[in-house]
Amino acid sequence: MASRALAREFTNGHLTAVVQSEGGHADDQQPARVLPVPSTSGGGSGSGTLARLAAGAFLPEGFPDSVSSDYLGYQLWDSIQGLSSYVRGMLSSQAMLAGVGVGSAAATPLGAVFQFFVKDMSGMVGGILFASTQGSGLDCYAKQWRLFGDVMNDIGMALELASPLLPGAFLLLACLGSIARAVTGVAGGATRMALTQHFAQARNAADIAAKEGSQETAVTLVGMVLGMVLIRLAAGHPALTWAAFWALTAVHVWANVRAMRCLRITGINQARLGLLLRHYLCQGVALTPAQLAERESLVAPPLQRLLRLLGLAGLAGARPQVALAPRLASLSTPLQRQLAAELAQAAQQGSGRRYIAAATAGAAGPAGPDAVLLLHREAAPADILQGYCAALMLAWRAQLGHGRGPSKLWPDAARRALADPSAWFAGSCSGGGGQPAGSTGSGGEGGGGSKDSDSGGYAGFVEALAAAGWNLERVALLQGQARLVWGGADLHTD
Repeated sequence: MASRALAREFTNGHLTAVVQSEGGHADDQQPARVLPVPSTSGGGSGSGTLARLAAGAFLPEGFPDSVSSDYLGYQLWDSIQGLSSYVRGMLSSQAMLAGVGVGSAAATPLGAVFQFFVKDMSGMVGGILFASTQGSGLDCYAKQWRLFGDVMNDIGMALELASPLLPGAFLLLACLGSIARAVTGVAGGATRMALTQHFAQARNAADIAAKEGSQETAVTLVGMVLGMVLIRLAAGHPALTWAAFWALTAVHVWANVRAMRCLRITGINQARLGLLLRHYLCQGVALTPAQLAERESLVAPPLQRLLRLLGLAGLAGARPQVALAPRLASLSTPLQRQLAAELAQAAQQGSGRRYIAAATAGAAGPAGPDAVLLLHREAAPADILQGYCAALMLAWRAQLGHGRGPSKLWPDAARRALADPSAWFAGSCSGGGGQPAGSTGSGGEGGGGSKDSDSGGYAGFVEALAAAGWNLERVALLQGQARLVWGGADLHTD
């Protein structure tokens, strides 16, 4: 009788074997055999075998199902920027050797060792200081810090390449270049871990990290060969060296920007939450991670604050600045008085509320935040997410009230929500003990009123985020350590 298939084996989505009966018997003792299915890639030729070996060496096991959908695009752009870096690294290394006197009869080995010692020590100290000032910000803004680190790498290489041109300032330029490169190492290493966790879809972060190391090694080898060829061609032609350096630098920055735009990170930070909330208030729908990846600013938070001080906030994204869980002593005196009054009101209402959001209304000064969010000691992650949304809405309302934001940019439904945030939040889940989760008014009042039917209210916003593909379990809002208790208890920090 005709044989029939009993089972099929799939490996990485491809049919690799068939278990087939040797007859038409239906009993358990029927004879069966395993028939391997030859691979169709490469037609079974040597090229197909080579392709499988290359995939095993450079791609995570189970690719593409074991990684996120943006993995391949990111790695391609990352390889292009890495190749550019390694080629330029050969140029800067040659310049550094020339700067310490290699090939000069007047140079001594001791002098060269001392200059490298000072340069390396400066980089180590700079890396330690940079890491100490950022902390969890590297996780919350992985894309921005990754791009910042690569730009610092460009600056460091440019300083090293220019150092031999100014013999009197060689050591200074070399030290500055080493510091810039150290910042690159800290930012790149810290953000690489965050991105690896994003790519890992099958708890295979270690495999992804190992294969990324193999990819980087291969790109390094190619870059070193191309760098040597470029050094030979540009020998004795400084103009050609600098022209090649700046051309490769432009490619490096462009490839890095494209790599960051490829990333569709589903976690939420302050910047993404601001864009998501504003779009939802205006349009009534939530942006997907892919849509937001093309819109979010890639400027690192410290540079965003600097651009804001210079009046160039539009270049870094016009999101209001919210001080999340700051120490009260770090705020200006007028703002302390304003918050003290709201805390007194919260104490009278009891301890059921888990946050207090307030617009600063200019009390924080020109360099201060637009809103402040104070957290109760028992505030849960859901309370922090809701409180930050409340602080953003209060800041936007204050900006419109002071004429600092064009009202035409906000449709009628959004303006109604900003006019009465308490009504917009009325449909949200309440905090501990069935009390409102927190204050949504600049004066500290609790939620009340009816739900905004135009935008769906806060509950609709959260549901839209989940439906759009955002991971609400990975909300990373950069915040201070201060926590408060109210409702008759003394204020203190944990």
